[in-house]
Amino acid sequence: MLEITESLINFWINYGDARTSKWFLTKSLFPIFVIIFIYLLLVLVILPKYLNSRKYENVRKLLAFYYFIHSGISLVFLVTHMYIWYLSKENMWCMKLKQDFEGIHYYGAIFMYFWLWFKITEMFETILMIFIYGRAPIFQYLHHSLHPLALVIGLHFSPGGTTSIWGCINNIEHVILYFIFALRNISEKFKKSSNRWFKKFHLIGSINSLVVALVIFLLLEKGPNCDPYPIKLYTIICIFIFLCASIGCRWGYISQDDAFGKTKFVIFINLGLKNLQKNLVKKTFIKFRN
Repeated sequence: MLEITESLINFWINYGDARTSKWFLTKSLFPIFVIIFIYLLLVLVILPKYLNSRKYENVRKLLAFYYFIHSGISLVFLVTHMYIWYLSKENMWCMKLKQDFEGIHYYGAIFMYFWLWFKITEMFETILMIFIYGRAPIFQYLHHSLHPLALVIGLHFSPGGTTSIWGCINNIEHVILYFIFALRNISEKFKKSSNRWFKKFHLIGSINSLVVALVIFLLLEKGPNCDPYPIKLYTIICIFIFLCASIGCRWGYISQDDAFGKTKFVIFINLGLKNLQKNLVKKTFIKFRN
């Protein structure tokens, strides 16, 4: 176990990008773990205890505004992302990154770093959902915890090139889905008319974006200029997030209409914290309304 830990630490130090491996969030995994811990503590323990089953429907407009803003910013990030990718001439087939400290490659790394911070702000979505519905889906907890962690790892090793694939796919998904979320939260008529197709569209969009990224990473294994270690690491991360997302969607998928989804499955889970058991868990089971 000690040998594995030591090899992972050495790998983290030796293979890190010369630029981002010195920055705050990407230098070490400790800061992002602290952020994730605070996020989970807030949404799983503090907020449910404070709200005590109270719900605030008036927050729905704020959530709609949040979705509109994030959809627009995601579009800006997507266009800028593609433009920097084009100027840097870094292709998706593992072209060796130029670890410059000036010019377009350096600005591209800085851009990816700001995009990481933007992804962290998406944790506020869960907070707003708790105010409206009283609880949030398991998918939310998984997505907003694992995605920033995966980005930190990706940016530590390669802030550009192959890592841009994940960024572009994610931005496309958020531009579309967040815009639809916003419309559904401000228009009751649109929400009712879209009920039939939206849940499937949301599920397919969330899962397929991971499938596309996973397929690309698997293809990159045979890329002529690929360093096998980062690509294999990205593949493992993508598979892990895909499995977690699949579990979350299957057993805890919740739309913005129904905070507890429409599933008959019961998840056995022992979270081990008294406050969690009081607020979210009854006899170590999380039950979703039919």
